[in-house]
Amino acid sequence: MNLIKHWSPVIDKFHAKLSKWKSKTLSFGSRLTLVQSVLGNLPTYFLSLFVAPQGVIGKLESIRRQFLWGNSGDKKKIHWVAWDIVTASKEAGGLGVGMIKSLNISLMVKWWWRLRTGASTIWVAVIKGIHNLNSKPDDYYANNRLPGTWKNIVGVCKELRKKNIASEDILCKRTNSAGESWTCRLTSDGIFAVNALRKIWDRSLPISERKFEWIREITVKVVCFIWRAWLGKIPTKLALVKRGVSVGDIKCSLCDEWEEDSDHVLVGCEYATEVLSWIFKWCGVMMPPIRTVVDLLDFANNWSNNQSKRRLLLGICYGVLGTPPAKCANIIQSTLFLWMKNRKENSNMVWHNWCSNPFSCL
Repeated sequence: MNLIKHWSPVIDKFHAKLSKWKSKTLSFGSRLTLVQSVLGNLPTYFLSLFVAPQGVIGKLESIRRQFLWGNSGDKKKIHWVAWDIVTASKEAGGLGVGMIKSLNISLMVKWWWRLRTGASTIWVAVIKGIHNLNSKPDDYYANNRLPGTWKNIVGVCKELRKKNIASEDILCKRTNSAGESWTCRLTSDGIFAVNALRKIWDRSLPISERKFEWIREITVKVVCFIWRAWLGKIPTKLALVKRGVSVGDIKCSLCDEWEEDSDHVLVGCEYATEVLSWIFKWCGVMMPPIRTVVDLLDFANNWSNNQSKRRLLLGICYGVLGTPPAKCANIIQSTLFLWMKNRKENSNMVWHNWCSNPFSCL
């Protein structure tokens, strides 16, 4: 399984699930959802038994990357955010896509857990008999002189060492009055989970000192746009020029006075400021001096000690930023009402109260 050609079924499945025609018809948020879910829908047989060659990992990651940014055929799109940021966890400021390499290793390590905790199963008895594990120390998993799939599974310990992940954290033996048992230090309940090891493998430094909040009541498409604006990675005229795209005049299309970057077009332009002023007045909140998207989100995220009020104001700001300034505030108001009422659990919001003051619906 060290040859790329042996992985053709997995690569072909990726191509089928993330086809180029789908990228043309889906929004960024929908493409993100599909990229995150496609691994769960694919057969994990290969990834759980064999260490995928780096060439295969690179090919699969390329397919996901091209699909997420909407590449189709020979027409390439700008990849606005680096892939290592996209794959970073949401806690670190990424999109939480995760690396295929981490899934590959985590699925294989799960067999170690099954070996130690599934003593009554037939395959465990066979493996222990073949490799004479009953008379060996607990950290002995395979006879290296015997070829086969199990030797390949045990071999991932080398990959774990490269990431400074100790095998004792994955499998820790405990002895008490009830006998011997095995526990996993990576999880709170002591039971090994693939996602727990993936998070440690994909762990990275925070992308920003500020934390980006994901509001579930707001659609994924809008939140992804706000996330990109938070990073300054949306296709404004100034951003396009920096990437070598000719756009002619780089002044704001609305006010025709200042250069069009993400902060100006969303909060700095007089039209955007007018909409924000109306929204803050509707909420009964005094609008602070706002120069950047980060300023707006920081204010909303720290505005109140009441978490429900804070998240509602933050969600309203997401809705404002995710709606073109050319749309009137009433449309923003009604759109947010539908999102909050239909996407929030046990919501009993009333339109009249919402129009009066959104916090009266809490």
